[in-house]
Amino acid sequence: MDTLPHLQDYEGDPEARPFTREELQLDYADDQVARAVKSKRKRALAAYRDATLFKVIYGWGLRRTETSRGIA
Repeated sequence: MDTLPHLQDYEGDPEARPFTREELQLDYADDQVARAVKSKRKRALAAYRDATLFKVIYGWGLRRTETSRGIA
C-alpha cells in the first residue's frame, strides 16, 4: 500500500506526450530515417539508431523500466 503523500499532482514531464497512432506504425520510423538521410544531416545515424531501438522495444513488448535499466 502506498502511504507516502504526493508532493505534486503530476510528476511527469509536461512536455512529454503519448505517441499518436501514426507514430506507432513501424513504417513511420523508417520514414523518419529516410527523411533524415535525404536531408544529409548528421542526425541520420541517430534516426536509424532510434528507429531500430523503437522496433526492438515495441516488437518484444518491453516495459519502460526494462529498456532504461539495460542488462543487469
